[in-house]
Amino acid sequence: MIDESLKKRKLLGVNPDLIKLLRKALDQEGFQYVKIICSGGFNEEKVKLFEKEKTPVDIYGIGSSILKGSNDFTADIVKVENKLISKVGRKFKLIK
Repeated sequence: MIDESLKKRKLLGVNPDLIKLLRKALDQEGFQYVKIICSGGFNEEKVKLFEKEKTPVDIYGIGSSILKGSNDFTADIVKVENKLISKVGRKFKLIK
């Protein structure tokens, strides 16, 4: 999946350009107080890249890059008060 705003640049996943566009959009709409948390594939090298690019990130999620073994998982809110609210590619799955 690629954000429409980045198709010409062929940038995939969480990247400095996407986060800069997000911060700009949030600020333009009066949401300067909203914090940006980036996660997904982050390790020391990727954090250094984002910092070098002066990417406006408040918090990095680096989970599995500092853990040994197979500990990767995601946890998304997909349903609230019986209403499906998931983002593209996620869905409600009842686990018994």
